[in-house]
Amino acid sequence: MEKTINGKTCIEIEQAARMLGTTIPCILMLLKQGKLAGELVNGEWYVDSQALMAMVGADMPPVISAPCGSGCAGCSGC
Repeated sequence: MEKTINGKTCIEIEQAARMLGTTIPCILMLLKQGKLAGELVNGEWYVDSQALMAMVGADMPPVISAPCGSGCAGCSGC
């Protein structure tokens, strides 16, 4: 579901994870690392749609790699 936050179109974190073919914890790590723009509103994370589309369209390696020892999605954040 899209939501306008501070003049930016944002989507729910679950939808962002599906679009990138990854997990919610990996999206949270990308947000924490500043690799993906987002907003925390009333305890819910929303991802900037424009930033997400740039990541989807970027010529970059897949977000998911082999899982690390902690069992996460392997987004290189741990």
